[in-house]
Order: sequence, then structure tokens, then C-alpha cells
Amino acid sequence: PSRCGKREYYATCGSKCAPTCYTLYVTQPCIYHDCEAGCYCKRIYLRSSRYGRCVIPEKCPYYGGLQ
Repeated sequence: PSRCGKREYYATCGSKCAPTCYTLYVTQPCIYHDCEAGCYCKRIYLRSSRYGRCVIPEKCPYYGGLQ
């Protein structure tokens, strides 16, 4: 398994649509129905960007107003 950060865990079959800071503000349906192995944020944390670090929602950059 991969080496994950302290706010992450390793999953052999995790969602390709894991929540990010972006998804707090922009709701898009998940178009992926398969899974992938890798590091995922622990509960209460979100990715700051698609490949960014795991942060609490209050530390997310603001993406509001995007269409």
C-alpha cells in the first residue's frame, strides 16, 4: 500500500469522487462508477484540491460563485 499522510488512510477501492473543498460549493454528479486504490482523507477532512492535502472544511479555499 501507498504511504499516506496523518489525515489520510489507504483504500484498495476508494471513490473517484471523494469530497474536496471544491465540492463544498459546486455540486456535480459523480460520473465515475468504478474505484481506485490510493490515499483518501479521513472523516471530517476534505482535499484542498484534487491532489492537495487533507484539511478541515474551515481551511478550504473559497470556490463560491463558480458556475
